[in-house]
Amino acid sequence: MKRLLLLFITLMYLLLGKAHAQSAGFNNTFIIFSINGSLNLYYDLNAATDNYDFDGQFLGNFCQNSDNLIFKGGEHNIYKCNGCDLTSTRIYYRIYPTGSPSGTFVSNTLNYFSGYNNGCGGQDQRWEKLDFDTDLLLGLEAGNYTIEAYSDATITCQGGTAFASNGGNNYKATFTVTAASVGGTLSGNASFCSTSNSGTLTLSGNTGNVVRWESSTVSDFSASVTEIENTTTTLALANVPVTTYYRALVKNEDCTEDYSAIHTVTVNPNSWTGSVDTDWNNASNWCGGIPATTDDITIASQTNSPVIASGNNVTVASITLLSGGNITVNSGANLTVTNSVSVAADATFIVENNANLIQINDVANTGDIIVEKDSSPLYRLDYSLWASPVANQNLQDFSPLTLSNRFYSYDESTDLYASITPSGNDFEVGRGYLIRMPNNHPDYVDDSTPGTAWTGTFTGIPNNGTITVATTTSFNGYNLVGNPYPSPINIHNFFDANTGSISETSALYFWRKRNDPGTTTYALITKSAYTMNSASGGDTGSGTFMGDSSTWVINPGQGFFVEATGSSVTFNNGMRVPVNNGQFFRMQQQQESIMSRIWLNITGSNNEFKQLAIAYTNQTTLGLDYGWDGKAFINDGPIALYTIVNDIPLGIEARPQFDVTDVVPLAYKITDAGSYTISLDHFDGLFLGGQDIYLKDNVTGQTIDIKNDNYTFSTQAGVVTDRFEIVYTNSVLTTDVNLTNNSVIVYEKDGVITVNSNSDTIQDITIYDARGRLIYTQLGGNQSTAQINKLPIQQQMVIVHITTDSGMVVKKLIM
Repeated sequence: MKRLLLLFITLMYLLLGKAHAQSAGFNNTFIIFSINGSLNLYYDLNAATDNYDFDGQFLGNFCQNSDNLIFKGGEHNIYKCNGCDLTSTRIYYRIYPTGSPSGTFVSNTLNYFSGYNNGCGGQDQRWEKLDFDTDLLLGLEAGNYTIEAYSDATITCQGGTAFASNGGNNYKATFTVTAASVGGTLSGNASFCSTSNSGTLTLSGNTGNVVRWESSTVSDFSASVTEIENTTTTLALANVPVTTYYRALVKNEDCTEDYSAIHTVTVNPNSWTGSVDTDWNNASNWCGGIPATTDDITIASQTNSPVIASGNNVTVASITLLSGGNITVNSGANLTVTNSVSVAADATFIVENNANLIQINDVANTGDIIVEKDSSPLYRLDYSLWASPVANQNLQDFSPLTLSNRFYSYDESTDLYASITPSGNDFEVGRGYLIRMPNNHPDYVDDSTPGTAWTGTFTGIPNNGTITVATTTSFNGYNLVGNPYPSPINIHNFFDANTGSISETSALYFWRKRNDPGTTTYALITKSAYTMNSASGGDTGSGTFMGDSSTWVINPGQGFFVEATGSSVTFNNGMRVPVNNGQFFRMQQQQESIMSRIWLNITGSNNEFKQLAIAYTNQTTLGLDYGWDGKAFINDGPIALYTIVNDIPLGIEARPQFDVTDVVPLAYKITDAGSYTISLDHFDGLFLGGQDIYLKDNVTGQTIDIKNDNYTFSTQAGVVTDRFEIVYTNSVLTTDVNLTNNSVIVYEKDGVITVNSNSDTIQDITIYDARGRLIYTQLGGNQSTAQINKLPIQQQMVIVHITTDSGMVVKKLIM
């Protein structure tokens, strides 16, 4: 025991004291660190310098995974003399939780650097190594730690080892490791059905406190970031408008902030559940309530599929049919979609006849829809002009029971229809095709046999956006185009969008021909009017003549002709309107009442027919007005009735605002000489208020009140341009200026007409019927009173011309 105590005292003396008796030992020792990227920091072990003392030092508070405490190495300044050699030197350290010494010391050998090899009282030897670069924090959990260090050297004298160990207690410094900030994860609502929503997000698994929350509509928070001043671990959500991304910012003490994982709250398109029935307008059928106009909606496979019933006008932002989803737009209903329509391969989207799908923005659609369109009432051998509202519709598949040699495109260069192979061709977008009815369609028997409508079914991606159709001006310039959309297009808007592309005299020409070589083929429509081309029978069309310009439409599926002056015509979404008027090809268009118009028919004894319209507006002139005047096809059928402006025959003529003094010259073409009739078909505007309309025959001198009577005349074959005029005052019926109406009294009683001149002698009396035909003449008499009886007329108006010594007066008399 005494030997051990003596050895310990001797070693302490050698290590701590510098005496001439000693031959080697430590003068100064340093342990060297770099903290968080600093320059090398020297800490004194057994040294007294201006550096920090290592023993008892608090090295700092370090954050996991972000801070570092790098052990760089050490420096030993060592003396030696009297030939005792120094062969190596080391510095040792170990780290353990404060208060719980444990672990093995790590030995780190220093290298000889400089100094004398011998010589007492001379220069110290310097041993050092500064590139250990060991991060002492690696693997340490959060907590308080002690780092314990000492040094030793191997010598060739005095026991072989010298120590710098703080008298055997070693040198101890402390530091703290703080857990790194951990953002954690968010949980809570992952999706909502609409913007009327509420919920809560909760943060868990975090280390540190919440600094704030953030949201963004961009998934990586690269833009549109909103800071939410909330330092709790829960966040209330309400009325989230669109799919939004959330995260929390967490900070543990002085450690670097950390974001939580990003949490997505998806605001789903309003989705159909069909939990009650098929009614689109039943809120219980929707997750999120009845869709608003700004809602994106989805429809998946459900027991009850949605139906938009007749009379409903629905608008949504977009519509997506997922696998197995179905929707039907009933006849008389309209679905307007601001953006895209997307339909899964096994979903079904049906737009019934007289229903419409309208789109606002020029965006691409995906997936097929079904568009149904009824023809006019037709017979087996009748034709119609069709155009497809969808892409990639094969011609033969559209009408599989039509004979394959009864499909026609139109050759503008020859002005003739050209046979087309239906199985190898699809409808071109915006093009029209002439197609005969299916071969099993009901036949025509006689005029009492009603025609039967045939339902055409188009299947394909719905056409949308601006569509440009190439046209040519070759030959006569007539091009067969068609409405490319599953919705009507407004006729006024179509004309306006194609100013300069369509001839100033072009109407829109619709095929209305029955399978009858004696009938005319095309009906005309302009901004002014619509003219029929059939007097009676299965396909005349009917209806009122009221409405506004929004009802003037070309319906889905319709092909038609225009006379082109440019290289293309354009269709766009701005033309599309929610009109459900059931019209197609041959059916009578409703007309707008802001104009004043008359429709005149010319007919023959063999059912020949042609119609002319004259319109008065405040937007047109006596010249040619684009979109308002419509050129007539005077060789389309055996007869024609038309006007002429600038040598152009017009089937529809628009004139300036009505003037009672206006005179409208009429022309006609007759193929076979014979008897024909001109009649007033109908009228509107101011003519409904009592304004007279007369047909003046310049050959016979007769003026006919065409509003009340038809006029039958005989004519040779050919073209006649100067026989008839429409006038609105009748000079024949005007009182002579030399007489007053009171000068002569005319009345009827018991079938006897009495004429009494108060002061003059009656020279002659002539009586005409309302159609201008002479029915009675009495010459001479030279008396002031005359009576006429037994006229072959009854219950009608007659016109009595009385000539006296003072002049002539005309009286109308109702029998």
